[in-house]
Amino acid sequence: MSLWRHSLMTTEIGPGVRFAFMEAVKEHLYSKAFKNLRTQLWEIITDNSIIHSNFQKHFSFRGSVYAYAKPDDIPHGQKHPPMNLLNSSLRDRMKKYLVEVDKTEREEAMVLGYVLNVVGRTDRTKDLLALLPDSLHYIINDFAEHLIDGEGKFTPAMVLEFKADNIKYEHTLKARMMFNLIDQGV
Repeated sequence: MSLWRHSLMTTEIGPGVRFAFMEAVKEHLYSKAFKNLRTQLWEIITDNSIIHSNFQKHFSFRGSVYAYAKPDDIPHGQKHPPMNLLNSSLRDRMKKYLVEVDKTEREEAMVLGYVLNVVGRTDRTKDLLALLPDSLHYIINDFAEHLIDGEGKFTPAMVLEFKADNIKYEHTLKARMMFNLIDQGV
């Protein structure tokens, strides 16, 4: 049994604060990625509508509807708007898009699970700063009023052990941060 497992199973951070913290991390790490995916989908929808000579904001592919329109955008009284099928010339592009969506969603679940694991083990600012990468420290500081200052629950040895046990997740998180920097041209 690891050093930290027996003594750090709960936290004083309330569920609402934990949720807000996770949303801030999600926004920081994944808003750009999902915006890029929405742009890719819009481009496929637009190209598909051009091929079909109409202006539909949706199409059907493999039994699913892909739309950029919100339900409010459907004309009043029209339950089922006309629907283009995805043109065969766009199928490879759509398959590539779906692979990227799946990859990003899986990565997001892994990274957010890791961050939730950290937040679920301590309510101490010092611990969170030691366990999470520097680029997330501003989020920790934004939530400082909900955290406990002073000594952390984690000793330096416990921090090293936690990081070693979770290296795959930490590397995935850092890879996302690096990708975001590269994507911004920084």
